[in-house]
Amino acid sequence: MKKRISVLIAIVLVIAVALPVLASCETPNKTVSSISVVSPKTEYKVDEAIDYDSLKIEVKYDDGTTEIKTVKELKASVTKADLSKSGNTSYTVIYGGKSATVNIKVTAEVVEPTKVQLQTFVEPSFYTEYTTKSADRGDKEETRSDFRITEQTYEVGNANKFIFRPSATGLDIEAQKTVTISNVKTTAKVYSKDAQNGTYTEVAADALADFVTIEDNTYLFSEQAAGKYIKLEITLDSEEYDVDLMEEELRTITVEFVVVDGGYNVYNQLGLSVMCDLQKQAWSQLWGATATYNADTQKYDLTAGANPVKLESDTDYLYTYVGNVKWVILHGDLTLDAEQMPAQYFWDSKDPSYNTALESIKGLTNLESKLNGSLKDGLNNGQSVNYTKDTIPGSDHVVAETGISVNMQNGLFATNKVSVSGNYHSIIVPEYKEGGRHFYTVVDYDNASDSKPAYPVSHWSVFQIHMKNDASGLEAKYNFKNLSMSGNNAKDDVAPDEKAKGIPAGMMMVNCYSNGLTFDNIVSEKFYTNVIVDGYGDITRVDILNSKFYDSYSNMCYMWRSKVFIENSELIGAGGPLFILCDGARNIAENRGDDNGPNMTVDKKSVLQSYATGNESWYVNFDAQALIGQLSGALEKQVLNKLGKTILTKQNGLDYVNVIAAMICDPAKIIAGQSEYLIDVCGRYTTMDGETVVEQFAMHNQVLTTLRESTRVVDGKYHATQFPAIIQVGNLYAFTDMTNLYTLGASGAQPFNPATDGVAWATNTNDKICVYMSAASQSKSDNAPYFGAILDVAPFQAQ
Repeated sequence: MKKRISVLIAIVLVIAVALPVLASCETPNKTVSSISVVSPKTEYKVDEAIDYDSLKIEVKYDDGTTEIKTVKELKASVTKADLSKSGNTSYTVIYGGKSATVNIKVTAEVVEPTKVQLQTFVEPSFYTEYTTKSADRGDKEETRSDFRITEQTYEVGNANKFIFRPSATGLDIEAQKTVTISNVKTTAKVYSKDAQNGTYTEVAADALADFVTIEDNTYLFSEQAAGKYIKLEITLDSEEYDVDLMEEELRTITVEFVVVDGGYNVYNQLGLSVMCDLQKQAWSQLWGATATYNADTQKYDLTAGANPVKLESDTDYLYTYVGNVKWVILHGDLTLDAEQMPAQYFWDSKDPSYNTALESIKGLTNLESKLNGSLKDGLNNGQSVNYTKDTIPGSDHVVAETGISVNMQNGLFATNKVSVSGNYHSIIVPEYKEGGRHFYTVVDYDNASDSKPAYPVSHWSVFQIHMKNDASGLEAKYNFKNLSMSGNNAKDDVAPDEKAKGIPAGMMMVNCYSNGLTFDNIVSEKFYTNVIVDGYGDITRVDILNSKFYDSYSNMCYMWRSKVFIENSELIGAGGPLFILCDGARNIAENRGDDNGPNMTVDKKSVLQSYATGNESWYVNFDAQALIGQLSGALEKQVLNKLGKTILTKQNGLDYVNVIAAMICDPAKIIAGQSEYLIDVCGRYTTMDGETVVEQFAMHNQVLTTLRESTRVVDGKYHATQFPAIIQVGNLYAFTDMTNLYTLGASGAQPFNPATDGVAWATNTNDKICVYMSAASQSKSDNAPYFGAILDVAPFQAQ
C-alpha cells in the first residue's frame, strides 16, 4: 500500500498518509510490434568478438512502418553470447519490449590439446568470490562490507543446470606462446553425504546417471539429490592435455555445496526474472513468450511465442520456469540494466500521458530532465491504472496472480512464491546516467492536488513480495539470505538550490505483504528505504537477522501495522527516523489484541543509529527540521539536563539526536475521548536481553488514557489540542509543557518532585527514552496525528 508521510514539527510531528498512486497504462503513439537482426552472422570461432553495437536491427511498428538502425542507434540492450567454448550458443537483442534471439555455432581453433603443457587450473571467479567472502575472519575486525556470518554452505539449484566452468593456462609448444583454455575438458567425481557433518561417499557409477547429468562442465541435479550436501572433485582430463608440469594436487578443483530443491540457478538479469511470477504480462516479451489471461484460474498462462528464449543453463524455454521455482540462486554479481527491463516500467516521451506528467513538474528542472526513461510511478487513481502489474481484464483493481488490490508498491521483480539466495554475491542498482532508462522516480502523484512534487516519494522496489492465496489460506514465508545489495539513493543533505530544482527518488530494496519475510546475513546500503511493509497486525512479520543496513535516504524501515524482530544486526544512518512504526488509518477498535499494531522487538546485541541535525533529506523533504530543534532545545535543556540526562551528541559544532523510531497513530481522536477509537496498543517498541525485557514503549496504553482523563475539558469534550507531551524512561512517566514536569496524582496533575519522583530518572540504566506528542498543539486540530519518538539517552555532564 502506498504511503507518504509529511511532517510539520515544532513541539510535534504531523504525519499524513497519502493515497495510492497508479501508473498510466496507455500505449505509446508508436508501438514496436517486432524486431529482428538483419543478416546475422551465425558461425564464430572460440573467443572471437561480436560487435554488438554495429548489429543492424529491423524494427516493425504497429502502424505498419519499418526502420533499420544499429543497436547503438536504438540504444537497445543485448544479452551476450558465450564465445569462450565450442558448441551452440545465442545472443538476444531487446528493444521496445520485444526480443530477437540469434543462434550461433562456435567452433574451436584447431589446437592439438596434447601439444599444450598446462600450468594452472582455475575455478570460476564467482566461486572464488564466494570462498573469499565466506572465509573465517579469525581475529580480524569486521568491516562494514563484511557479511556478519561466514562459512555458510554454497547453494546450487536443481531446476536447471549448475555451470561450473574452470579455465586453464599453458604453453602451446608448437607456437611457443601462452594460451588460455576457457572451458577446459575435465572429468568429475561426485560425492554425497546426508548430513552436513557426515562423511562423504562417492556416488556409485550405476547410480550417478539418476543423481546428476554431467555435460561440458555443467551439472543438472535430480530430485534425488535435493537436500544433499555434495562434493565435486573436478580434474583436468589427462588424456586431452599434457599435465606433467603440474603438481598432482593442482590438477583437481574441489567444490562443495548443498542442492536446493526447486532452486533456479541465476547467472544474469534475464535469469533473475523467472522469480517475477506476478508480472508475467510485462516480462513475457523478454522471455519470447505469449501471456494469455485464464479466466478460470484468474492468472496469466505463458506459452511459447514466435522466438522463445532459452538460456545456456536451461533445459527448457525460460518462460517455463516462471511460477515453477521456489528459489533463485545467484552465481556471480549482477548490476541491473534498465534496458533489459520491461518497457512498461518506464516513462517514454512517446507516451500519450507523457506531456501531462511533464506539465506537473514544470519548473523543477532537475526532474524535467530526468522524466524520460524514469520509473513510471504514474498518475493518480482517477486518471489511470497501474499497468506494471497484471490486472484481470475489465478490472482496474485486481492483481490477477494474487487477488490483492493494485494499491501496492511497485517492484522490478514481483513474486508470491520465490525466495533469494545470494551465495555472498551482490545485486547493484546503478547510479543515474544521462540518456536512456534509469531507476529513479520523478513523477509522484499522491492526489490530484499534489501537482508539483519537488520530492517524489519512491514507490519502486527491487523486490516485491506478495501474500500467496491458495487452498491453505493466506500463507507466505520468504527468505533473503547471504546477499549484498547496493541501491542508488544514499542519505544526504539537501541544499536549497537542489530543493528548488526537485530531487528524484531512487530504488527501495524490498516491499512485502506476507506472513513471514526473513533477511538473514544481508549487507545493504544506499536505498531510499530498505524495507517497506504493507501489513495488518499479526498477518505480517519481518525478521532481520545477522544483517547490516546502512545509509538509507529516507527511513531504514517503514512498518505499516506489522511486526519486526531484529537480532544481531546493525541498522545505521538514515535521512529520517530509522524506523517508522505506523498504525495508519486503522484506528477503529477491533478485536486484535494488544500487539497487533506495528510492533518492533530488538535484541540487546543489535545497533540502531540515525543521528540527525534536522537538515537531513527526510526532515527537509517533509518540513520536519523543527523536530530536532525542539528535542535538542526545550526538551534537552529545560527538562532532561535538570534530571542528569541528555539526548545529544555533538560533532563539528552541531547537535545530533539519535532518532531510532517514530511510532505513529492517526488520528488523535483517541485523545479526544471518542470511545470507538480507543485501542489498547497501536504500536510497541521493545528491547530484549535474552528472554528479559529491558525497556518497552507503547502507544495508547493505560497511562496515556489516564493522562487524557486529567487533561482540561473544553466545551464538555476532551481536545487533542490540550494534550501535553509525555516522557517515558523505563517504567516512569511524566508529562511536560517543555518547561516543567508533572506527574498524575489522585487529584490530577501534580508538580514533578525530583527528590521523590525522579529517582528512576537519575539512577536507571535504560539507554532510551520515548517522548509521546500530539501534533494538535501546532495544527489546532483534534484530528492531528499522535506519535512517540524513541531516542537514545545518556548521562549529562555540564560543560
